[in-house]
Amino acid sequence: MSALTARHMARSLSLLAGLLLIAMFLGLVLGSSPIDLRRALAGWLDSTTLDADETILVHVRLPRVLLASLVGGTLAAVGAAFQAMLKNPLADPYILGVSGGASVGVAVANALGLAGTLAGLSTLFTSAFVGALGAVAVIYLVAALLPAGTGGRYLSYTLLLTGVVFNAFAMAFVLLLQAFMSPIDSQRLLFWLMGSLSAPGGLSREFWTAASCMLLGSSFLVASARQLNLLALGDDTAMALGVRTSATRFALFACASLAVGGAVAVSGMIGFVGLVVPHALRLWLGADNRLLVPASWLGGAAFLVLADLLSRLAFPLAQTALPVGVVTAFVGVPLFFFFLIRNLRHPDGSPSL
Repeated sequence: MSALTARHMARSLSLLAGLLLIAMFLGLVLGSSPIDLRRALAGWLDSTTLDADETILVHVRLPRVLLASLVGGTLAAVGAAFQAMLKNPLADPYILGVSGGASVGVAVANALGLAGTLAGLSTLFTSAFVGALGAVAVIYLVAALLPAGTGGRYLSYTLLLTGVVFNAFAMAFVLLLQAFMSPIDSQRLLFWLMGSLSAPGGLSREFWTAASCMLLGSSFLVASARQLNLLALGDDTAMALGVRTSATRFALFACASLAVGGAVAVSGMIGFVGLVVPHALRLWLGADNRLLVPASWLGGAAFLVLADLLSRLAFPLAQTALPVGVVTAFVGVPLFFFFLIRNLRHPDGSPSL
């Protein structure tokens, strides 16, 4: 970890930032409908004219690209933090029950026919966000009631297993509610479960609320990279170096869950970003979280922007809008098996796989 230099960190982050900028540019200029970029920018600067290219660029693609960047960066940064915090290379934001809680919140709102706004936010957004954070609170409470508690060497297994069981129960509950929904509500819930970056409200209040949660949570994780490095060494070593492991882990878990709750509320269920991106970058950059967490944010943002672009480019062939969660799954599953096989070949418990 001490081998990390400012020059290496600046070079690596600059390369990833450049990749993100290229991905965002491609996401803006490419899509199912071709646009004239020069005419779109001219229409944007001249507010007196109404141009179709300007509408597509500014009101459709720009919010979508920004949302993909924020959600992808958040999921990847949280994935890197969870893998270090729980000392488990397969830890993922959704495995810990956040997605299950959000899906229950949306399913309940749909089943009850709730529509409209609450404090200026749509009820679906609010229910997803509250469900995600509620699930985290329940999982952490259940883990605290178990014999291992929320500290000690078995905490990672306790939280992971509790999250997996909660997700299974949540999906069963969602399917039960879906059976009583109208076809329209059921279809809307299914589309949300597959992940979507359509951002129907554009750069609305919901967008900025979710963006604030994602950026605040991600910033806290980046600022806590040193604590993550120490937690990855084990609780005994971390405590010997002055880290209050239980309090630090709870704060990290709460901020990460706040960020993921915001991401899930606006994008639905998008898997594998928080699993494969940190692994790929760890193979290249190493396991030092001072570099890995911000690099994962930039890499995850670029990954999801490109995945969303691929889903939009496939529209003429599929004759339908592919959910971005389907694209990330098709990319993530092969990579997951690659990491699994590599881990089995190197069963030394190394956090860098």
